[in-house]
Amino acid sequence: MSIPLKLYGGDITASVPEEIAYSLTDASNFREIPDTQEAFIVSNASTSAKYEKSLIFDLLEYVDNEDYNQAIATHIEDLVDTDESVSNHFIEQVKDADGQQVYISLIEYKNKRRDAKDDDSPTNYITYVSLIRMKKVGTDALITLNIPLASEIEISGLLNSLKSNQSSSDQTIVSLRQTYDWFNELSHTYQVLDGSLFG
Repeated sequence: MSIPLKLYGGDITASVPEEIAYSLTDASNFREIPDTQEAFIVSNASTSAKYEKSLIFDLLEYVDNEDYNQAIATHIEDLVDTDESVSNHFIEQVKDADGQQVYISLIEYKNKRRDAKDDDSPTNYITYVSLIRMKKVGTDALITLNIPLASEIEISGLLNSLKSNQSSSDQTIVSLRQTYDWFNELSHTYQVLDGSLFG
């Protein structure tokens, strides 16, 4: 069973499985969040705070370029705080509840935080990214799910699992596939209920 998340005061909704919905903590409860953003921590009693996932919805200025690769590169540059090159790995294209194209991809990057060298800290991150281009209202909607990992994974193996539903003996990839399934559901159920949100 899925539950619709009410975003931006209910002007936008997106559905997630019931167990995921109940695990979300609104990040605005403990830090300031911009009006153009909704941010959640995906809590898990068996996971330390350093390994909690974060789910973020952004309404960003439309990148004035029709090419997806150029647009997503611009957003990733702003998204990742790292001095190294970050590759975008395209997964699939679906439609949201409004019939708009949703481009889903992932990026991987190393942990550059100050605590990165601690033994109990993540070594790197996988981030699932959905880009919804809303040219008519001058907006790019970006949905990101940040997943801390204890070690690097084979990206090709993960992409094979996501694109062709191949089974894997790697439990990290199995877990990432399960997470991707609800991220995909959330992305294709994204719906704008009140367009006045965009002015």
